[in-house]
Amino acid sequence: MSTIPVRPRGRPRTTDDPSTVVAVERAIRLLRLLAAHDGLTVSEAAELGGQPLASTFRALTTLEAEGMVESEDMRFRIGAGAFRLGNAFLRRDSLVARAAAPMARLRDELSETVSLAIASGGEVLHLAEAEGPRQLRANFPPGSRAPLHASASGKALLAWGAVEPGALVRHTSLTITAAAALDRELSGIRERGHALDDQESMEGMRSVAAPIFGHDGRAHAALALSAPAFRLSLSDAQRAGTALRAAADLLTAATAGSGP
Repeated sequence: MSTIPVRPRGRPRTTDDPSTVVAVERAIRLLRLLAAHDGLTVSEAAELGGQPLASTFRALTTLEAEGMVESEDMRFRIGAGAFRLGNAFLRRDSLVARAAAPMARLRDELSETVSLAIASGGEVLHLAEAEGPRQLRANFPPGSRAPLHASASGKALLAWGAVEPGALVRHTSLTITAAAALDRELSGIRERGHALDDQESMEGMRSVAAPIFGHDGRAHAALALSAPAFRLSLSDAQRAGTALRAAADLLTAATAGSGP
């Protein structure tokens, strides 16, 4: 049975920013905790959040009354209200809606998972996916994150965008962790027209991605295809990259963007 890590007891950790509202901050932290676990009891949420049991219970019941969390068998989980708020983020522009059909078409043609992502908070943030039909497949649900320097989408955003890679943390034996090597990789990506993650973020998984440009000529999003490495050879990835770039260029045009 897996165990839940417990934060040391003591004074609850809060921000030093005087402009924040502590109750709101604590509620948001509770929502993040619930999003990261498949249900928590009140005592588990209190221990993980470093908050008193009574105030944690009041916060959870308030969030439940607002539909943000749900409870069953004494365990609290993310509710439908939080899902609706998340969807509001996806509606902030037309890119997700416009990308749905091309993503589904690529998924059907190539029989692998296709995802749409942007850079957010120094990471890749997945906005949408068209999940592949095979039993063993990649999975990047909306809201999931990946490293910029070690993922295909991230490298596409780095190659043509205005973002910085941050710390070059090693994720596998193939992760690029030297700045000079990453610079060479990004230069090659710009020449090829698409980016490759050759088992750099996850052992046994290969991805390829192409940039979607904004009106400023920079990559604002990336369209990617991911599959187990044994099924997506490097030559297959090259062909997929060409198809992704064509679809990404159409999305660039459809959203009034322009490439470099």
